[in-house]
Amino acid sequence: MDMMVKFLWAGILFMALSTLVWYARWPLRRARRRPGSQPIVVRPQAVRGGQYPYVFVNEDGSVRELHVVEKQHLEMPFYVGDPQRPQVKLSYDQPNAHGGFSGYLRRTAVPGVPDRLSW
Repeated sequence: MDMMVKFLWAGILFMALSTLVWYARWPLRRARRRPGSQPIVVRPQAVRGGQYPYVFVNEDGSVRELHVVEKQHLEMPFYVGDPQRPQVKLSYDQPNAHGGFSGYLRRTAVPGVPDRLSW
């Protein structure tokens, strides 16, 4: 019986140490995956010329160019489930998450405006 108790305690100690080592290495595993799991809306290298590929649609339906801070927000890496991640509309008529009309939109999706037009 005394030998069985020692084996039991050795097994518990082994499991506890294994769990601690696994949790200690977990951030390292996540760090290796991090570059591929950061979707970026706009890569800074993709901006050529002076035209930014996205515009902002206001609540009244008018379209404007993005401010510098908004451009930086679109170029910032985000995780998939991050609530601060910018939501980009797929079409001009699509409502945003709050039911409004405003939001980021790809320049080519603006109706009646060619993408080569500079505003």
